[in-house]
Amino acid sequence: MNPLNKVIVPEKYQKEVDQYEKLIKEQLAHIYKKSKEGTKESTEIDPIELARELGTNDTFSGTGITDETWETYITFMKVLGKTLKNFVQDPEIEITK
Repeated sequence: MNPLNKVIVPEKYQKEVDQYEKLIKEQLAHIYKKSKEGTKESTEIDPIELARELGTNDTFSGTGITDETWETYITFMKVLGKTLKNFVQDPEIEITK
């Protein structure tokens, strides 16, 4: 399970998973655009459009993934999304300490 890979999500978790995957991809797009590599080709690309391009077109089966795992994954995405959003807003945050 990875926010950049599409997994078939049970309906009861779909809304939350989609919400946090979108947040994570948008924040990663902002970070990528600010990076040295990102500035080569993507300076004119809107971060929202760039976010749509992140990840894979493959869809992976969610067979065998328990409710507990989905709930843990959603918590992980909440934390990651908020961390990335905070970093985008304040890239001077020291993450090495």
